Amino acid sequence: MIARRFLPAPTRMMVAGLLVLLSGTVSAHAQQPDGEEPPSAEQSSPQPEPLTDSAKLVQLNAGIAAYRAGSLDEARRILEGLVATDPNNTAGQYYLGLIFLKLGLSTTGNPDEARKLFESAQVRLRKVVEIADPAAFPFEAYLDLGIAQLGSQELTDEGMAISLRAAQTLQSYVDQEIGRDDRIGHFFLGVAYYRLSSQQRRLSGQNKSRDHRRAEAAFERAMILANRDLADGTFSQAEYADFETKIIYYRGLLAIFAQSNSEARGLLQNVVDRGAAGPKTKIIEFSEQLIRKIDDVMQSSPAPMTLDSPIGPLQIEGFVTVGNYYDTNVILLGQDTLLPRGIPHEEDYRFGLQTGVDVSRFLTKKRDNIIGESLFIGVGGSTSHFWQPHVKEFDLNIYGGRAYVNWEPVADLFVGMQYDYSYTKLGQEPFISSNRITPVVSKTWRRPGMSSNDANSELGRTDFFYTYDDRDYLDRIFDPRLDRDGNYHSVGFRQTFNLMQAKNIWRQYYADRGNGPRDFRDFERWMTFRFGYTYRNERTQGDEFDLWGNTVYGGIEIPLPRRLSFDFAAEYTWDEYTRPSLFDYRGFERSDFIQRYIFGLTYTLKDRGEVTTMESLSVKLRGSIELQYQDSSIWDRLSQDVYSFNRQIYGLELLISF
Repeated sequence: MIARRFLPAPTRMMVAGLLVLLSGTVSAHAQQPDGEEPPSAEQSSPQPEPLTDSAKLVQLNAGIAAYRAGSLDEARRILEGLVATDPNNTAGQYYLGLIFLKLGLSTTGNPDEARKLFESAQVRLRKVVEIADPAAFPFEAYLDLGIAQLGSQELTDEGMAISLRAAQTLQSYVDQEIGRDDRIGHFFLGVAYYRLSSQQRRLSGQNKSRDHRRAEAAFERAMILANRDLADGTFSQAEYADFETKIIYYRGLLAIFAQSNSEARGLLQNVVDRGAAGPKTKIIEFSEQLIRKIDDVMQSSPAPMTLDSPIGPLQIEGFVTVGNYYDTNVILLGQDTLLPRGIPHEEDYRFGLQTGVDVSRFLTKKRDNIIGESLFIGVGGSTSHFWQPHVKEFDLNIYGGRAYVNWEPVADLFVGMQYDYSYTKLGQEPFISSNRITPVVSKTWRRPGMSSNDANSELGRTDFFYTYDDRDYLDRIFDPRLDRDGNYHSVGFRQTFNLMQAKNIWRQYYADRGNGPRDFRDFERWMTFRFGYTYRNERTQGDEFDLWGNTVYGGIEIPLPRRLSFDFAAEYTWDEYTRPSLFDYRGFERSDFIQRYIFGLTYTLKDRGEVTTMESLSVKLRGSIELQYQDSSIWDRLSQDVYSFNRQIYGLELLISF
């Protein structure tokens, strides 16, 4: 699942304080162009009595309220009074521009009067671009990934109503002959659609809504017109560069909504680089803050790859594992048992390749209006191939598909169901066909006082499961009692605990020495402990392999310094067969005790969030030793322990996931 988390309230307040100019409904402070001083009394004509900041705010809100109510003349009167005392009030100029556009559209029957009103609107909107960064007039930059909320408040129905009206007005304007080639009109149309698309992203979960695409088209048209004006000489190179920077900034915000963090980071970094030689403007400050937030979320909660679809954004996740192994008992040869004819020896090297991909859809109560807290549905497929150079009869090829659903009716309680189909070939011959259904009930435990939005809040997880497996063995048999086709049932539970983070285990190594923590975010890894139990009841067409069994298992993973981790797992199984064995010369029932131990050492080459061009990429190198010991009560007339064997597998794997 995707982890979505929001900045805590104190942080939002701090950001809002730094970026108070983001919302004209919050601040109407006057802004001067970079490097300019306000005109002195001797240089300017008589001006109305200056207003206090509080009075400006009251007057601005009154003008906006009149605009929203459709009282354009009243709104014009109020806002013209405001900008007369504060010419650089970007919010006032912006809404006056919209009002003049609206009035011009209402008087298209009088072309001369309409043109005058459109020209007045152009003057107002052009002034907004000239005197301030586009971030200074009313808009909210909302990151749906939960990494930042810029502005004083979340998007509201009231704010969206204003944006919708602005978009309708601007769209009608650029559809007119006078507005068709106005780059400023197209620019602000893109801004209005950007604001609408941000609301669509929050409500529907679509990465690219219709308004998102309209915003992209409007910005593209604005740049085409800017290039034309530059070629005509009506637009200076400096003005063009400044205008292009603002377009790039908004394209960066659109990329954030599309969950293209890498693209967004590149665009915003371009904005920062363009302004490196001059004074730091607000748009540069905003871009730098957004880059830091994007870096943080890419590192701590990398988002999976997504794909837009008619049913909403689909998550795409996959893996590739390449390994080389040495197996001391490929054919599971029993103790004191002769090699089968044609098999040169029981040990062999093995090359392995495993791949898989999952496509899923994640829905939430808030965004998708579902019953319960969340719903996760998906499908996937995988293949596994293992080849032996000498014992080719035991080459293994497995093809699988799956479908699953996981529902969270209340917070941290999950009910799921998964269906798996697998087809296995041994050598080049069909071996097993399996249909398996697994319902699961899971509970996530969290540390007291910590929210589920905190990535480090999970204390542990409990899973209860049942599995029904309908298997069809496709190999040839010489006795019907050896027919293993049948129903395989199992039920059990598993428990995991997150015990301690690496930064608390290896305090000296991960101590901050002024350059930040070592080894990317390895200090956040948890030492985990797990254990579980499974009961099995297997009933087949023949009776040689009917059994009931019990398995207990446990393991621990310990994060080590220098991007290493060590893991150990142990598993113990007791199987009791219910019929006398065909192979026991005494005719006794078979009883097995199986021990399995796994030791692993993993080195992280690249962790999730570390590669900015693919946030979810993880590349690891793992060495492992697997020991298996099976003791059985059965031996045949030649004193061969056909079901007792020892096996060791030494492996080296490259693990790639995305």
